[in-house]
Amino acid sequence: MTDLIQTHRSAVDFSDPAFRQAATVMGADLMSEFLMAMAAWQRGLRVEFFGNQADARVNIDNMKRSSQWPRLFSVSDGNASHFFEASMGDWTYERLVAASRSKALGKQKLLAAGVSTPAGLLSDGTNLSEVERFLTKSDAQYFVIKPDSGSLGQGVMTQLAKAQVIPMLSTRRNSRTVVEEFVRGTEYRVHVVKDCAIDAYVRTGIFVVGNGYDSIATLIQRKNAARQENPYLRKAPINLAQSTIYLGKFGKNPTMVPVMGERVNLLDVLNISAGGSTHGLASAIPADVAALAVAANKALGLPDSGIDIIHDGTRPYVLELNGKSNIGGHAFPTTGVSGGNAIAEAAIDHYFPARPGTPIQRRNLPLDCTELMREFERNGAKARFLLPALPA
Repeated sequence: MTDLIQTHRSAVDFSDPAFRQAATVMGADLMSEFLMAMAAWQRGLRVEFFGNQADARVNIDNMKRSSQWPRLFSVSDGNASHFFEASMGDWTYERLVAASRSKALGKQKLLAAGVSTPAGLLSDGTNLSEVERFLTKSDAQYFVIKPDSGSLGQGVMTQLAKAQVIPMLSTRRNSRTVVEEFVRGTEYRVHVVKDCAIDAYVRTGIFVVGNGYDSIATLIQRKNAARQENPYLRKAPINLAQSTIYLGKFGKNPTMVPVMGERVNLLDVLNISAGGSTHGLASAIPADVAALAVAANKALGLPDSGIDIIHDGTRPYVLELNGKSNIGGHAFPTTGVSGGNAIAEAAIDHYFPARPGTPIQRRNLPLDCTELMREFERNGAKARFLLPALPA
């Protein structure tokens, strides 16, 4: 089982002030681009950013045609060249990424390959009788509904009783919604490159812990201040207004003072984008979780992907796959162990494997993207910038 988990550790240490500062230059929204570009640059590969596909002389369906910011870039070793957007390379063809964009299609492919995933079906608002039959036959107590092509936890509703599902779907007519059984357990994000699990973190939720004297509002303020010190998490503070609404469902409010050690949940969702916390595992991934992640990536035929898995204490289930996964959360978890730049390094090495008898070498230097950002600030979608070669 261990051959499914990468044991090599990245030399990049994001607790080093030089690397941490380098990661802030491009900003949280461009973190995947920064990590991928640095992994290629440290190998001495040629890295060039483009504001649009026309100037790059490419036509890649599942990448942006143009952007005001440095998202599209090429990497070349002098023989082969590949294009990337965020963590996604040009081997992630449109026909492959479609199955990761559509949760229903992805679920079909997983089930066909024998990969465990919560039972569910797709509703378009016209098949409510079919959904009713599914609910009746299911032994699950609670259910989840989520947009078929949504992301970042938007539009997801969890722990719905059977009686709540149909009324909620009735408000989503003319939209594609996945209904599936709710599985309670520990949720992981695992990133797989080819047939190896590279890095993982556990989603620990959106919450504060009482100290016996500060109000919930003050605890949120302090937690958000701590998130501002994290180059990736700073983009996603906990929302006090949303938390207030959630707390009100349980007769609580932000002025209340939780006792020492009391965990106060602030939202049902776990997503980083909504203020969620993570615990980094690096490569210390449970064996059954790693095996399922690798099997899921293989089932969809992706070169690499970020895979959401939930473990109910008995077995793991795949929730969904992301063909263009944001890898910043692995480099900058809230707690636990950072994977450094292991994911980006593994992805670049997959596209540019070592020549026989010639091991891959990297110089462990931080990448300064100051001039890159200035070029795009000046010229936007017309910008073009070649990263400087590694210093001698």
